[in-house]
Amino acid sequence: MPYIEPSRRVGLREPVDKIVEHDQAGNPSWMGTAISRIATWSNYIPSVCPEVDEIIKVISERKEKGDNVAGDINFCISRLLVKVTKIHEEARYFKIHWINEMIKVAGLNISHWCGRGGVSALTVLDDVKMELYRRYAAPYEDKKRKPVSEGGNGDITD
Repeated sequence: MPYIEPSRRVGLREPVDKIVEHDQAGNPSWMGTAISRIATWSNYIPSVCPEVDEIIKVISERKEKGDNVAGDINFCISRLLVKVTKIHEEARYFKIHWINEMIKVAGLNISHWCGRGGVSALTVLDDVKMELYRRYAAPYEDKKRKPVSEGGNGDITD
């Protein structure tokens, strides 16, 4: 997960963790809407639950003070995806794929609801995707690339 100062996590960590407990958290359409709403920190995208609205309120207040909120948004979305998929406990290809799909859905929502105004939100989603790939997908792929004799699947060049 991206690093942000612990003091900046205040007001963000708890609502994100509550979203993970939400009964719709594993639903791709619901999750994509939640992520795109957080990424844009706006009311353009319909509300899905009070916890997302709480996150948007905190981010909006910080933005109004002149803070750069890209790291806060990245933290929230990354934490949400990691917690929902539990990829931090065990990296699996289907989890990596699911995260990619959620980011695609969120990107489509942002494009639909915000048009050209969503460019910075799409950039944050790219950052989230790269961070999660670096932390979870790349080590998983390295492990699977080992020779069969070492418990891997072998390299594509073998």
